[in-house]
Formats: sequence, C-alpha cells, structure tokens
Amino acid sequence: MLQKAVRRGSASIANKVATHLWDVGDARWLKTRVAVIYFEECWPLGAQLNWGADRAGLAEALAHAARSVKFKDAAGLGSLSYALSQGDRTVLKGLQDDRHINIICEAINRPDDFWKWASTACASEGQTKLVDMARRFYRCGGWPWDRAFMQAAAYLSVTQDLPNVLRADGEESDLPLWVALDKHTPHGKAVLRDVSKITGVPWTHVVWTSFYFESALTNDAAPSPWWLREVKWRMGKLGLSPDGARNVWSKIQGIVSQSLANQAEELRAHLEEPVAQRQLID
Repeated sequence: MLQKAVRRGSASIANKVATHLWDVGDARWLKTRVAVIYFEECWPLGAQLNWGADRAGLAEALAHAARSVKFKDAAGLGSLSYALSQGDRTVLKGLQDDRHINIICEAINRPDDFWKWASTACASEGQTKLVDMARRFYRCGGWPWDRAFMQAAAYLSVTQDLPNVLRADGEESDLPLWVALDKHTPHGKAVLRDVSKITGVPWTHVVWTSFYFESALTNDAAPSPWWLREVKWRMGKLGLSPDGARNVWSKIQGIVSQSLANQAEELRAHLEEPVAQRQLID
C-alpha cells in the first residue's frame, strides 16, 4: 500500500501508512524502504534523502514523493542490469545503449569499485548528495534488485544532468486498496492464481501484466526510456507486445478487483484502527 500510494500520487494515504508503520515498530524498515521508493519511483529525489529523518520527516518524505512527477529510469536500467547479472542476455539488443546495462551489471558484481568511481565522478553538490545517499542505503542490504536501482540512480546522476523534480499536475488521486493486495501478499497471490485457472490466462501473464499495468501505475511520469525498455523486454519474454499485454490485463482486471473487495475493506478498517487498540487485540 505504501509504495503504490506514492506511485498513484495519494499523498494522504502514503503519509498515513508511513505513520502507522512507525507507530507499530517498523521504523527501521520504513527508513530503508523510503530510500528504495525514492530511487525506484523518482530517482532524482535521492539527493533529498535525509539519513536521520524522524517519524514526521519520513511521512512527509513519502508524501513529497507522491506529489512529484515520477522518474522511472533507475528502476528500468537497474532491473535490466540485474537480469544480465543473473545470466539473462536477452536484455541486450546489440545497440550502443547496451553499454549502460553492462556497466551497471559490472557495478553489481564489483560494488566497491563502482562506488569509488561514482564518488569521484560527482561534479555538483546535488550529485554528491545523491551518490552518498545511494551508497549509504545500498549498504543497508535488502533485495538485490533494489540495490541495483540505487546503483543505477547513482550512475544516471553522474552521467547526465540531474533533472529537476516537478510537482505532479492535478489533484491528489485516490488509491483503490485492492491494488495493494497484489502478488506480494497471500490474498493477492491466491486470487491471481484463481483468476489464471478460471480464465485460462497463463499464470506468468496474469502476474506480470498485473504488475506493470496496475501495481506499477503512476499518476504522472516523466519520459523514462529505460523503464519502457524494461516493460517491452519483460512482455517480450512472455510472447506479448506492450499493447497485447495491456489488453490481457484489461480483460481480467475486473475479476481481480471484485475478488479482492472484501480484503480491501478489511485493510481499510485495519488502517483506521487506533494503534493502541490494535496491539491490545493482537
């Protein structure tokens, strides 16, 4: 829910969930996750990360990310490079741009050398700040693809002009809570498997189209060619074009959302409960 609220531009939900997580004792996880969200959803915001942010600071940081235009290239480049580091050479297209994927793949395999290079390549205060924050949170561990996003963000920051992060157009959008119940949750995974059986759509098609065309939707995004390349590559591995994959999801979206309606209401009620009452019940 936290990351999807940021993606959809729902600043109030992002703030509420962040505060809730802090209050139930997940402060350490929350601090690391804020960094992952920044580098994955809007990588130039990495220069604004605050290592020592408190409860209110982290909640506001996530609300700020929700209100911002999203820059997804660190996620796209990082994902492609991580796949290459695992031996999947289908990410390469035989083009000059492949060298960037190879560089981040090498960074994944030789992180110490990469961070030394990135630190010396900084030419501005903003670049120095972003690389420093990326390196700090990289050392906190986490999923290897999240760490690849941080390396990709550092690389992008020192090889191009650091973009100005703009406020997204329009009013705050709402987040349908069923979207938070995706393949990362037991309820979501079970429903996606059931939908695959009912409709005959292959499981891999269901799970990946649900991610790229629902879970990963953003309210307002800057042009992000690396992200688009990742989507096209991932769908190509499924034998689908991006448009074909979008059509697959549009045919099953209603079944998924309806199947998760009750769980979504339970999630909403849980979030609204006072923390003290919830802990007493637990």
